[in-house]
Formats: sequence, C-alpha cells, structure tokens
Amino acid sequence: MRYLMLLLFMAVLAACATAPTPIPPTATAVPPNHVTTEVREVTLEPSPLPETAVIQPCPDIEPGEMVGSVTEEDGRSTYINPVMGIQVEYPASLRLTEPQYETPDSYGFFIDEGRAAERPFVMVNWLIGLTAEQLETHIQAVIDAYPTIPVERETIAAAGQEAILLAPLPGAETTSHVYLTANNRVYQLIFWQYPLNETARQFLDGFRFVPPTVGYNCLDWPAYDGVPPVPTATPVPDPAEPAAETLLLYTAVTTPTNTTYWGLASWPAAPPFTEELFATFYGRTAHAEDMRRYFFNFRPQPSPDGRYLLLPSVGGYGRPPQDESTGLWLVDLVDGHLRRLLPRPVIAGWSPDGRQIAYVQDNALYTRALDGAAAPQPIFTHPDLSSIFIDWSPDGRQLAAMTISQNETGPIGTVWLVPPDGAAPQQLPAAIPLSFEPVRSQLAWSPDGRYLLAANTILDLSGNVAIEYVAAEYAIGLITWLPEENRLLVVDGERMWLADAAGRETAVISEKRPSTWAFSPDGRQLAWAQKVEESGQIAIYFTDLSTLETQFAAMAPTRGFFQMRWGPDGRLYLDDWAQNRIWAMEARLRSTAQLAVEDAALVAIIPLLTPPANQSDGWSGNPVVSDDGRVVAFLSNGKLTDHTHNGRTAVYARDLAAEQNWLASLTLSWQRPFDDIQSVALSGNGRTVAFYSFDGRLTLDDNDSCQTDFAGPCEDLYVTDWKTGEIERIPLGRTSGLGADYTMALSADGRKL
Repeated sequence: MRYLMLLLFMAVLAACATAPTPIPPTATAVPPNHVTTEVREVTLEPSPLPETAVIQPCPDIEPGEMVGSVTEEDGRSTYINPVMGIQVEYPASLRLTEPQYETPDSYGFFIDEGRAAERPFVMVNWLIGLTAEQLETHIQAVIDAYPTIPVERETIAAAGQEAILLAPLPGAETTSHVYLTANNRVYQLIFWQYPLNETARQFLDGFRFVPPTVGYNCLDWPAYDGVPPVPTATPVPDPAEPAAETLLLYTAVTTPTNTTYWGLASWPAAPPFTEELFATFYGRTAHAEDMRRYFFNFRPQPSPDGRYLLLPSVGGYGRPPQDESTGLWLVDLVDGHLRRLLPRPVIAGWSPDGRQIAYVQDNALYTRALDGAAAPQPIFTHPDLSSIFIDWSPDGRQLAAMTISQNETGPIGTVWLVPPDGAAPQQLPAAIPLSFEPVRSQLAWSPDGRYLLAANTILDLSGNVAIEYVAAEYAIGLITWLPEENRLLVVDGERMWLADAAGRETAVISEKRPSTWAFSPDGRQLAWAQKVEESGQIAIYFTDLSTLETQFAAMAPTRGFFQMRWGPDGRLYLDDWAQNRIWAMEARLRSTAQLAVEDAALVAIIPLLTPPANQSDGWSGNPVVSDDGRVVAFLSNGKLTDHTHNGRTAVYARDLAAEQNWLASLTLSWQRPFDDIQSVALSGNGRTVAFYSFDGRLTLDDNDSCQTDFAGPCEDLYVTDWKTGEIERIPLGRTSGLGADYTMALSADGRKL
C-alpha cells in the first residue's frame, strides 16, 4: 500500500497544478501569492555534462530489474541512473526504489527511510518534455496553482550550480520542490520536509550529472494508472449516446505538447460551446499541466432555475497576454446567448431567487443584479477577505463570507454574515482552524439555514460552536451537508460516516475511505467508489440515505478516476484521469460503463431545460443571408425565443445548421426592445448584425436625449456580435422613426458599415 501511495504521489506531483487532497494538512495560509521574504529572480544556466553523452543500444532489462546501479562504501550509497544521467549519494540506511511503470510526464525514483520507518525522504524526477526555457513558466504555474499558500521562491546551491527552491507545497506532508537543469533537461526533487534539513542539503551537494547511456525509449514498461497493472485484453469500449436533459462540459487534456490552449467543449456539441471563443477558454497549456484542479473552486455554476450558467474563464491565470475569453461569462442554456459579466474570473454564487450573484474581488464583497444595467454593488470590504469563501443563505437574506488571518498554529478563519442590501455585517466570534489549501465547499449553510459548516466546525447563527472538530482525521477528508437534510456526510482519513447537525456520529457507511462519491439529483442516494485491494479494481456502491442499505453496483472501467458525478439523466459520469476518458454508466445495479468522451477531463454535468419550439406566432420578414448560407438575419414580431414577448418587431439571427434562433436586438435585461425595428444588416461571415433602435436599454452609455418633442432617447445605430451578445452603440443624434429611411449593408468581416 505504501508503494501505491508513493507512486500516485509521483504521478500527481510531477504535474504543477493537479488536484489537491480536499483537506490537506494544516499549514500557513495568507492572501494569494503573498511572499514573506525577498525573492531574487534567476535565470538558470543549463549545466553541461562532463563529457559528450553516448546513448548505447538498449540493454536487456528484465521485469523487476533496476535500471540504475547502487554501490555502498563507508556507510554511504552511490546511485547512478544511466537514463536520467544523474549520480546521487545518500546514507546507506536509506532505501532507493525505482517504480517500474510508465508515467506520461516524468521518470524517476524515490528514497525512503527504510522498512522500519517507511517514511519518504525524496523523489527525483526528470520532467520529460519540459525544456530549460520552459522552466520559468512551469515554476510560475506551480505558484499560481496554490493561491492561498505562501509559496516562497529561493535560489539555492545544488549539484555545483544554482537551483530554484519552492516551498512550502502541499502533500500528505508539507513538501519542498527543487528544480535543476542540465543539457536542456529539467529535474525536479521533491523532499517530504519543510524547511530542508541537513540531510537534504547534503543530498543536494552530492547531486551530480553524468553522461546518459540508455535512452528512455528502452524502458518498455506498462503505463501507470494507480495500481500495479494486471495483464488483460483491452476491449474497445462501447460509445455512449448523449441524453437530451444533460450537458457534459469537458476540456481536452492532450497537453502540453500537442495543443496550445485548454478549451471548453460540450457533449453533445451545442451552442454556444461550439463557438471559436471556447477553443481558448481556459488559457494556454503552458500555464497549467492539468486543469482538473482549477475546477475545485472555479466550477461552472447553474442558476437555481437551470436557465443560466456562470462560467469563470482563467484566460492564462491573469498574466499577460490575456486571452479574449478571460472573465466571468453568463450563458443562456435555452437559446445559447452568451455575454461577459466581468473582465476578470471570480468565484461567484447565485442568490436563491437567481436574480443576482455575489463574488469577492480586490478585498471587497460585491452583489450584481442580472435583470438590468445595474453596476456591481460593494457591500463589505476587509483587507483579509478571502475570494474563495462565499455562500448565500437558503432564504437569500444573508451571505456568509470569511476573512483569513494567522496565528502560531496556522491559518485561522473568521465567518461574517453580510446582508446583501449593504447593512452592517455580523462577525461571528469563533476562530476556525483552516486547512493548508482550503476549497470553497468548506463554507456552507445547512439546508434549513440554521447552521454553518466552516471547515471542521459547525456554528449556529450567533457564532456558538456546536462542535469544533467533526472528524478527528479531517486533515485528508471532507465534510458536506446532505442536499436536502440537516445531516452531514463525513469522509475522514479512515472511513465514511453520517453525523447530525451537532456533529454526532449516527451511522457508518463504510469502514474504509472511498476514493470518490456523488449524491443523486434528489439527494436520496449516495454513489461511492472504493478500491478492491485483492484485484486493484474499483468497485462502485449505492447507499440509500434513508434506509442506509448499501448495495454493490458494478466494477468501474478504470483503476483510477478523479471524480464521479450523478447526472439528471440517471447516469454516473466518471472522470478517468488514468486514461483521460469520461465514462457514462446507468445508476443502477449491474450496469456497464460506456465511453462518452476521449482525451478529456470532466468540468461539469449541467441539467438542461427543454428549449422552446422555434415556431413563430407572428410576422417574419426582411431576411439577409450570410455568404455561406449558414446564417440568416431577419425581423419578426413573433416569439421565437424565450425572452419577454411584447409584440414588437425584433432582430433575430438563425443558425440554419443548428436550427436555433437567437435574439440579436437584446437589452441589458435580456428582453426585446420596446420599439419596432425596421432595418437589419448582416455581415458576409454571418457574425455581425446591425440595426436601428431608440430603446435606451441596449447599452450602458445610452444616456442622450433628443432636443425635440420626443422625450425619450435618440435613435441610435447598434452593431452586435449576436453569438457573444457584445454590442456597440453609434449615436446618431436624431429623433425616432428615421431608421426606416435608410438602407444598410455590412462588409464581409463586419468591420465596415
């Protein structure tokens, strides 16, 4: 079991931004990317090998045989690896192991403190595919991947040259990472300690580069997927069919060499996720080796009625050059309309009535209404306000937020109850011990709104502590409310159990910790997965949360998956991080998994509403067709989308291939203008629409008025990208009614009118 844990840790830590354990060990947490010591920028010069490396023909390496060689003299061991091209010295009391499984991004070995202690000392990796020129980007991505941890960067001496030390970093224990380069290779050393002790310093001093004599291609090893492989035939998986009521969002994981961007796509392919904007939605692959960790906090958020979706786009982790997709986006899941709410990605939450959102930005808590042109309203500011923790009360009358400070034991959280109308906030007196790397789900209201779960503590609304430590083994666990009940699901370091609102244990679901779990949409059942030690396979179980009856459902199609989601279509969706596949299987006993998407990491499972029929109940006319015949813009006073129908003539664009209508003349409150539009133009590429209107609600800057008998705003010309909803106003300074006198035409690219 120890080897399985270390092998998994090797695969995880070789990537700079992989998923954290939900509740890692307690350590110091400060505001994002805060550095407490002076950092000296260093460009590492690759260290040349002592002589020209000569790669020999592949030697015969039998299964279980070490690739490197170990010699011992005077209580010291010397190890030379001919593939990595390195030589290390270490105390003979330590033990070196070569995991003989192929991992996609790294190759290396680890040293531990021997069979008695079984405590890891160091893992040494050659980061395959990463060059010395890419190291700076990689290091910055590691720092950015842990925004709540005070990761410090320091230049140290190692192997007779300068190296970069990053610490502290999370893990089963706090770790320190050291990076070295030689002959355009990048080496990563992970020490299970912080700060580095004298043994680690001596190890770095004795680290040497030697000519590699064996090619990496000589290592014909099985792929590592979390457990020692069992030779079996690999059948071609049956493809799954999409369900009408479920939308699967995913990002491709062919990275970092085969693609430039992390995109966002849907299964089945549906607007607006088929648009070019989403091909670069999550930024450049150079900024992250795996996007799965990003979705712990920045997961897409459906509105309470299921109509809209909040999508935060990282767009390059906020570092220039940013992509055009960066920001917080709002998607209409019924008609596919898309608009950018904010220019920066934030963690936002919906109010229970779905009329506004709340988010933290620059130490301020904001609310923003979505039914008009209202600007964001700051309702609470604090220099220690966390951007991760925010949760609306079930009745919508309060927002729970958290400030984070530090004491001698580590990070401490303080909960605040903030009225959304801007009234004075209430500070709860309890000091909440926080984990090393918190996630947004650690602050949550109970379903009835009477309690708050804050990390491992339950509070009432006066700040009284119902219980301070729900789980003694919380450091690598998770606590969450059941969807419809004031009960808690507790997954600690050893097992999974239920507790009441006071934290008292009421039932044990499993005496062993599951690898992942998911609630059914109605909250009545729990699906969970657990590895079978004898075979290495993963079994899936169902537990009825009312009767507490547990039944075996099926074996998973993979030996390691990152997460499991229960869709509204009655299927489980499994994120297979070992093979980069997403599987779908019926949530019933003895079901068989089918392949949904390949080369993918699961982002979210979104319920879909039944779209309105694209049938007109009124007049339509004045069509303008794009050059390729795929898009037609036209006027209609019928109700062709689900927006407010006021009987006025509006501008529509129809995607003929998708058979979907889009309301192009859209006000800020997502309604039709109140005037009858009489002219429309469409660019040759089918992307841009132009029209006249005197409705002053289409843009924020429409505050002019005509000096005539007409009391309203002037008639203006509007040019809009009907796919994204971005609109530009061209003021004409004329009274209403003149639009019918003009004929318009747009250039093929939509840039000239």
